[in-house]
Amino acid sequence: MRESEAAVARRENLVLRKETMVRGSHKEVTQEELRRSSETLQRKIHKTLKNQCYLIALQNRNKKLREVCAGSYKLSSSSETVVASLQSQRERLADYSNILKHRCEDLPQHQGVLHHVTQAIEAYIKMSQQ
Repeated sequence: MRESEAAVARRENLVLRKETMVRGSHKEVTQEELRRSSETLQRKIHKTLKNQCYLIALQNRNKKLREVCAGSYKLSSSSETVVASLQSQRERLADYSNILKHRCEDLPQHQGVLHHVTQAIEAYIKMSQQ
């Protein structure tokens, strides 16, 4: 009787050890998989936001062109004034971008939002130089 109880206790002990080992190794694998998937998702989000900023800049440009076609937006009379206006606009946007970059450093809790705005401004500057 004692021998059978001891055998049952040994089996239970072995089963508990096996379950503990399986849970421990499974947990480590799961944490590593979560970290990898999190990094992958962050890369995809970052890539999507870049494309989104570029699309917003294109939509704004398209809106201006529609206004020109509809006649509600009047063009400047000479190419010199247009070039000067665009250059001053680029300079103002560059100044805003620099200010936002400094605010990102000063206010780390708002870095995410400010970074998205900065990217949108830089995309617009890049598009206007083309």
